[in-house]
Amino acid sequence: MPFVIFFLERSGSSHLCSLLDSHPQICCGAEEFTTRRVPETSPHDAPRYIHSRQLKLLDPSNEQSIEHLNNIFARSEHASGFKLKYPIQFNRYPEITESLLQMKDSVRVIHLDRENVLKKFVSKQVLVQQRQGDPNFRRSESVKFEPVHIELGSMLETLTRFESQRQELEKLAKPFEHRLAIEYERFNSDQDSLVKELLEFLHVDETHKLDSKFQKKTPQSMQESVANFDEMKQIIKGTTYEAMLE
Repeated sequence: MPFVIFFLERSGSSHLCSLLDSHPQICCGAEEFTTRRVPETSPHDAPRYIHSRQLKLLDPSNEQSIEHLNNIFARSEHASGFKLKYPIQFNRYPEITESLLQMKDSVRVIHLDRENVLKKFVSKQVLVQQRQGDPNFRRSESVKFEPVHIELGSMLETLTRFESQRQELEKLAKPFEHRLAIEYERFNSDQDSLVKELLEFLHVDETHKLDSKFQKKTPQSMQESVANFDEMKQIIKGTTYEAMLE
Protein backbone atom coordinates (compact mmCIF):
# COMPACT_ATOMS: atom_id res chain seq x y z
CA MET A 1 0.00 0.00 0.00
CA PRO A 2 2.12 2.97 -1.20
CA PHE A 3 1.37 6.29 0.46
CA VAL A 4 2.71 9.82 0.69
CA ILE A 5 2.03 12.60 3.20
CA PHE A 6 1.53 16.02 1.59
CA PHE A 7 2.21 18.71 4.17
CA LEU A 8 3.21 22.28 4.90
CA GLU A 9 5.81 23.13 7.53
CA ARG A 10 4.75 23.23 11.19
CA SER A 11 1.64 21.12 10.59
CA GLY A 12 2.53 18.11 12.74
CA SER A 13 4.13 15.97 10.03
CA SER A 14 6.99 14.68 12.23
CA HIS A 15 4.51 13.59 14.90
CA LEU A 16 2.27 11.93 12.28
CA CYS A 17 5.16 10.14 10.60
CA SER A 18 6.49 8.89 13.94
CA LEU A 19 3.04 7.61 14.90
CA LEU A 20 2.62 5.71 11.65
CA ASP A 21 6.15 4.31 11.74
CA SER A 22 5.49 2.80 15.19
CA HIS A 23 2.98 0.42 13.59
CA PRO A 24 4.58 -2.96 12.71
CA GLN A 25 2.81 -3.01 9.32
CA ILE A 26 3.78 0.54 8.31
CA CYS A 27 7.11 1.92 7.15
CA CYS A 28 6.99 5.72 7.10
CA GLY A 29 10.10 7.58 5.94
CA ALA A 30 10.60 11.23 6.77
CA GLU A 31 11.59 13.97 4.31
CA GLU A 32 13.59 11.68 2.08
CA PHE A 33 13.60 14.07 -0.89
CA THR A 34 15.11 17.14 0.68
CA THR A 35 18.03 19.57 0.34
CA ARG A 36 21.31 19.91 2.18
CA ARG A 37 21.66 23.21 3.96
CA VAL A 38 24.67 25.24 2.89
CA PRO A 39 25.79 28.35 4.81
CA GLU A 40 24.52 31.58 3.24
CA THR A 41 22.46 29.62 0.70
CA SER A 42 18.68 29.60 0.66
CA PRO A 43 16.89 26.22 0.67
CA HIS A 44 15.70 27.00 -2.86
CA ASP A 45 19.31 27.08 -4.06
CA ALA A 46 20.74 24.35 -1.83
CA PRO A 47 21.76 21.08 -3.51
CA ARG A 48 19.20 18.28 -3.60
CA TYR A 49 19.82 15.56 -1.06
CA ILE A 50 18.18 12.16 -0.66
CA HIS A 51 18.34 11.31 3.02
CA SER A 52 16.95 8.06 4.37
CA ARG A 53 17.86 5.16 6.63
CA GLN A 54 19.11 3.22 3.63
CA LEU A 55 20.53 5.92 1.37
CA LYS A 56 22.30 9.28 1.58
CA LEU A 57 22.87 10.78 -1.84
CA LEU A 58 23.89 14.35 -2.65
CA ASP A 59 22.67 15.93 -5.90
CA PRO A 60 20.77 12.88 -7.23
CA SER A 61 19.79 12.65 -10.88
CA ASN A 62 16.12 12.37 -11.84
CA GLU A 63 16.61 8.66 -12.50
CA GLN A 64 18.16 8.11 -9.07
CA SER A 65 15.28 9.97 -7.40
CA ILE A 66 12.67 7.84 -9.15
CA GLU A 67 14.58 4.67 -8.29
CA HIS A 68 14.57 5.72 -4.64
CA LEU A 69 10.84 6.43 -4.81
CA ASN A 70 10.21 2.91 -6.05
CA ASN A 71 12.45 1.50 -3.31
CA ILE A 72 10.48 3.39 -0.67
CA PHE A 73 7.21 1.83 -1.84
CA ALA A 74 8.79 -1.63 -1.78
CA ARG A 75 9.95 -1.50 1.85
CA SER A 76 6.92 -3.10 3.48
CA GLU A 77 4.53 -5.89 2.59
CA HIS A 78 1.68 -3.77 3.95
CA ALA A 79 2.04 0.05 3.81
CA SER A 80 5.12 2.07 2.96
CA GLY A 81 5.56 5.76 2.28
CA PHE A 82 7.20 9.07 3.09
CA LYS A 83 6.36 12.75 3.47
CA LEU A 84 6.75 15.51 0.90
CA LYS A 85 6.74 19.18 1.91
CA TYR A 86 5.11 21.92 -0.10
CA PRO A 87 6.32 24.05 -1.77
CA ILE A 88 10.07 23.48 -1.70
CA GLN A 89 10.27 19.68 -2.06
CA PHE A 90 7.53 19.69 -4.71
CA ASN A 91 9.47 22.29 -6.68
CA ARG A 92 12.93 20.76 -6.24
CA TYR A 93 11.79 17.25 -7.24
CA PRO A 94 9.36 17.67 -10.16
CA GLU A 95 10.15 14.13 -11.32
CA ILE A 96 8.79 12.81 -8.01
CA THR A 97 5.53 14.73 -8.22
CA GLU A 98 5.13 13.64 -11.84
CA SER A 99 5.75 9.99 -10.90
CA LEU A 100 3.20 10.23 -8.10
CA LEU A 101 0.63 11.64 -10.50
CA GLN A 102 1.24 8.69 -12.82
CA MET A 103 0.28 6.49 -9.85
CA LYS A 104 -2.71 8.64 -8.88
CA ASP A 105 -5.07 5.68 -9.01
CA SER A 106 -3.01 3.52 -6.65
CA VAL A 107 -0.89 5.69 -4.36
CA ARG A 108 -2.65 6.97 -1.24
CA VAL A 109 -2.28 10.62 -0.28
CA ILE A 110 -2.58 11.81 3.29
CA HIS A 111 -3.14 15.55 3.04
CA LEU A 112 -2.09 17.10 6.34
CA ASP A 113 -3.42 20.61 6.93
CA ARG A 114 -3.23 23.21 9.68
CA GLU A 115 -6.13 25.64 9.55
CA ASN A 116 -4.87 28.03 12.24
CA VAL A 117 -2.07 29.76 10.35
CA LEU A 118 -1.51 32.20 13.22
CA LYS A 119 -0.55 29.37 15.55
CA LYS A 120 1.61 27.98 12.78
CA PHE A 121 3.39 31.33 12.49
CA VAL A 122 4.03 31.38 16.23
CA SER A 123 5.07 27.72 16.28
CA LYS A 124 7.70 28.27 13.59
CA GLN A 125 9.34 31.14 15.42
CA VAL A 126 9.17 29.37 18.77
CA LEU A 127 10.87 26.28 17.35
CA VAL A 128 13.70 28.28 15.74
CA GLN A 129 14.43 30.13 18.97
CA GLN A 130 14.15 27.09 21.21
CA ARG A 131 16.48 25.07 18.96
CA GLN A 132 19.16 27.68 19.46
CA GLY A 133 19.30 26.59 23.09
CA ASP A 134 18.79 22.86 22.48
CA PRO A 135 18.94 21.22 19.00
CA ASN A 136 16.92 18.27 20.37
CA PHE A 137 14.25 20.54 21.85
CA ARG A 138 11.30 18.57 20.45
CA ARG A 139 12.52 15.25 21.85
CA SER A 140 13.99 16.33 25.17
CA GLU A 141 11.88 15.80 28.28
CA SER A 142 13.99 18.04 30.49
CA VAL A 143 13.82 21.31 28.55
CA LYS A 144 11.76 23.97 30.31
CA PHE A 145 9.71 26.12 27.95
CA GLU A 146 10.26 29.86 28.11
CA PRO A 147 8.04 32.38 26.25
CA VAL A 148 9.73 33.88 23.20
CA HIS A 149 9.67 37.32 21.62
CA ILE A 150 8.04 36.99 18.19
CA GLU A 151 9.20 39.06 15.21
CA LEU A 152 6.05 40.78 13.95
CA GLY A 153 7.26 43.02 11.10
CA SER A 154 6.07 40.79 8.25
CA MET A 155 3.46 38.80 10.15
CA LEU A 156 0.38 39.72 8.08
CA GLU A 157 2.23 39.12 4.81
CA THR A 158 3.42 35.74 6.08
CA LEU A 159 -0.06 34.72 7.22
CA THR A 160 -1.46 35.57 3.77
CA ARG A 161 1.25 33.43 2.17
CA PHE A 162 0.45 30.54 4.50
CA GLU A 163 -3.22 30.71 3.49
CA SER A 164 -2.31 30.69 -0.21
CA GLN A 165 -0.07 27.66 0.27
CA ARG A 166 -2.89 25.79 2.01
CA GLN A 167 -5.15 26.33 -1.01
CA GLU A 168 -2.40 25.39 -3.47
CA LEU A 169 -1.65 22.12 -1.69
CA GLU A 170 -5.33 21.22 -1.56
CA LYS A 171 -5.49 21.57 -5.36
CA LEU A 172 -2.40 19.39 -5.79
CA ALA A 173 -3.99 16.61 -3.73
CA LYS A 174 -7.29 16.58 -5.62
CA PRO A 175 -6.25 14.46 -8.64
CA PHE A 176 -5.47 11.46 -6.44
CA GLU A 177 -8.26 8.91 -6.25
CA HIS A 178 -7.36 7.80 -2.71
CA ARG A 179 -6.78 10.78 -0.44
CA LEU A 180 -7.45 11.48 3.20
CA ALA A 181 -7.51 15.06 4.46
CA ILE A 182 -6.67 15.43 8.14
CA GLU A 183 -6.23 18.52 10.29
CA TYR A 184 -3.38 19.24 12.67
CA GLU A 185 -5.88 20.45 15.26
CA ARG A 186 -7.25 16.92 15.66
CA PHE A 187 -3.97 15.69 17.16
CA ASN A 188 -4.97 17.53 20.34
CA SER A 189 -8.75 17.15 20.24
CA ASP A 190 -9.47 13.78 18.65
CA GLN A 191 -6.28 11.77 18.14
CA ASP A 192 -7.80 8.32 18.80
CA SER A 193 -10.44 8.79 16.11
CA LEU A 194 -7.84 10.28 13.77
CA VAL A 195 -5.52 7.30 14.19
CA LYS A 196 -8.40 4.92 13.46
CA GLU A 197 -9.12 6.75 10.19
CA LEU A 198 -5.47 6.59 9.18
CA LEU A 199 -5.12 2.87 9.83
CA GLU A 200 -8.33 2.15 7.93
CA PHE A 201 -7.09 4.27 5.05
CA LEU A 202 -3.81 2.31 4.89
CA HIS A 203 -5.57 -1.07 5.29
CA VAL A 204 -3.52 -2.22 8.29
CA ASP A 205 -4.36 -3.68 11.70
CA GLU A 206 -6.46 -1.08 13.52
CA THR A 207 -5.97 -2.57 16.99
CA HIS A 208 -2.28 -1.74 17.34
CA LYS A 209 -1.53 1.21 19.63
CA LEU A 210 0.63 3.91 18.04
CA ASP A 211 3.28 5.96 19.79
CA SER A 212 5.26 9.04 18.71
CA LYS A 213 8.80 9.87 19.77
CA PHE A 214 7.99 13.56 19.44
CA GLN A 215 6.49 15.44 22.34
CA LYS A 216 4.68 18.76 22.22
CA LYS A 217 6.71 21.30 24.16
CA THR A 218 4.84 24.54 23.63
CA PRO A 219 1.74 25.50 25.67
CA GLN A 220 -1.66 25.30 23.99
CA SER A 221 -2.23 28.98 24.76
CA MET A 222 -0.40 31.48 22.54
CA GLN A 223 -0.50 33.94 25.42
CA GLU A 224 1.75 31.57 27.37
CA SER A 225 4.08 31.07 24.38
CA VAL A 226 4.58 34.64 23.18
CA ALA A 227 6.30 37.25 25.33
CA ASN A 228 4.95 40.14 23.22
CA PHE A 229 1.45 38.67 22.90
CA ASP A 230 -0.36 42.01 23.41
CA GLU A 231 1.60 43.61 20.56
CA MET A 232 0.76 40.68 18.28
CA LYS A 233 -2.90 40.95 19.27
CA GLN A 234 -3.01 44.61 18.25
CA ILE A 235 -1.53 43.95 14.81
CA ILE A 236 -4.18 41.37 13.86
CA LYS A 237 -7.07 43.24 15.48
CA GLY A 238 -9.92 43.57 12.97
CA THR A 239 -8.46 40.99 10.56
CA THR A 240 -9.66 37.47 9.80
CA TYR A 241 -6.75 36.21 11.89
CA GLU A 242 -8.08 37.71 15.12
CA ALA A 243 -10.43 34.73 15.59
CA MET A 244 -7.39 32.40 15.52
CA LEU A 245 -6.24 33.74 18.89
CA GLU A 246 -8.82 31.52 20.62
